[in-house]
Amino acid sequence: MEALQIALANGDMTQADKLRSYFDKVFKAEDSGEDYPCQLEHVWKVGYATKGGAVKALRKNYTEGVDFEVIIQVDKNPLGGRPEETYKLSVSCLEHFVVRVNRAVFDVYRACRQAVRRLVMPSYPEALRLLAEKVESEQQLVKQLAEAQPAVDTIQALTDSGECITMSELAKTLAIPELGLINLYKLLRKERVIQPLPSTEPYQRHVSEGHFKRIQTPYLKDGAQKMSGKTVVTPHGVTYIINLLRRRGLLPEKGA
Repeated sequence: MEALQIALANGDMTQADKLRSYFDKVFKAEDSGEDYPCQLEHVWKVGYATKGGAVKALRKNYTEGVDFEVIIQVDKNPLGGRPEETYKLSVSCLEHFVVRVNRAVFDVYRACRQAVRRLVMPSYPEALRLLAEKVESEQQLVKQLAEAQPAVDTIQALTDSGECITMSELAKTLAIPELGLINLYKLLRKERVIQPLPSTEPYQRHVSEGHFKRIQTPYLKDGAQKMSGKTVVTPHGVTYIINLLRRRGLLPEKGA
């Protein structure tokens, strides 16, 4: 029996079985905890004639750090010029941005999603247990957010003052349970704000956007005054990080 052929937006043809295999891998990556398990490079042809058009629509209609992340690969362009950018999508972004545009592909996607749900459907006692755990978890989250509010107010006062602070001072002032300086750095690395280990420096684009700046501070050595450079978070950067933490559910929304 001949495999079902599906036309993509750029004119290419693909097979339903190939799509099912790809979506299965995406859902498995999602279940493992990966936030952005799908690469735009793999799916833009489903709904767009060109990759450039897909990137333009993605940046216009979706939010970086929430719906997708951008990985800048400088080593992919050894001759200089603009570094290569890889776009990775969340599953919800994949569905609404690309898959729903092509009905035939969406039918395959929906069948795969329903099959996954049937496989993971819990028994009634298990469902009750999961519900109880969810309620307890939500109550704990409400308590943590309430405890975090005074820290948010303090940070807001610092932001209003126009003063820059160090990352260490920011982590201590926030005082979010289980989010000390190390975990704050870990989160910001995941969000492509801070460079990979062993560096603790931000990416240049965040410096250019005014989230961080380099300052010189004096110190004494052998009786002589010398200067030492360090990177600090600007008031604009504090606001950026607070909004990022709110999107991740680690801080209460404004007015909450």
